Amino acid sequence: MTTAARPQLHYLHDVLEELKAQHLYQKLPVLSAEQKPVTIVNGREVVNLSSNNYLGLAAHPKLKRASIEAIRKFGAGTGAGQGTNTFGITPQGEIIGWYVDGSDAIHGFLRTPQGAFTTIDASGAGIDATNGTFPVAMNAKGVIVGAYLDNSYVFHGFLRAPDGTFMKIDDTYTGTNPGTGTRVTEINAAGTITGWSDDSTNVNHIFLRDAHGGTTEFYAPGAGNGDGQGTFMPTLYGLSPAGAITGWYVDPD
Repeated sequence: MTTAARPQLHYLHDVLEELKAQHLYQKLPVLSAEQKPVTIVNGREVVNLSSNNYLGLAAHPKLKRASIEAIRKFGAGTGAGQGTNTFGITPQGEIIGWYVDGSDAIHGFLRTPQGAFTTIDASGAGIDATNGTFPVAMNAKGVIVGAYLDNSYVFHGFLRAPDGTFMKIDDTYTGTNPGTGTRVTEINAAGTITGWSDDSTNVNHIFLRDAHGGTTEFYAPGAGNGDGQGTFMPTLYGLSPAGAITGWYVDPD
């Protein structure tokens, strides 16, 4: 629709012309190839240094096939913010992720190398819009971890055993206000998991839980205890095979 058809928007023409005269008008670059290290932008081959494709898996053939098959099987929504998200792939070729259905509820899934899909809905996960289950990591033994959002919009961590049984994991400091709670973020080959929680005052804490259920809480020396402060860790690559963890903290300043 042109500004001629909408007179109230005519001022935008003058604004754009002024920006062009000042050499401040910018056009968004057009990406016309896959998000690979070398891609095509504005018709030119360039080195891609500004992608959100952190793991380099956006163009992985298995992930592309899994996304297509998930949509065919589960009928993922086609509205804004809906569809299928692949989050990780194991050395064995198993893929985990989640999809957003037509009502904006979120469901996890597991895809085997043979193409079989299993929906992952944690017990207690909400069914309203933006509620649901978010698998984020899987080890070689088939144990899946992640978080789910209940009908009160509180997060809870979970561990799913290879036989499909679920265990809810709530950190000691986990909050109960909407948007707070516990998220499990990683699992290693030994079954050690890590995660974080924000309490009811929005202070962040991290924890490590061994395969036998022993839990160690971490609150870095110097970390603040105000809103948005505390101790943090990344969703991936924060846990070593030996059980060491990395992260950062926000101080009172």
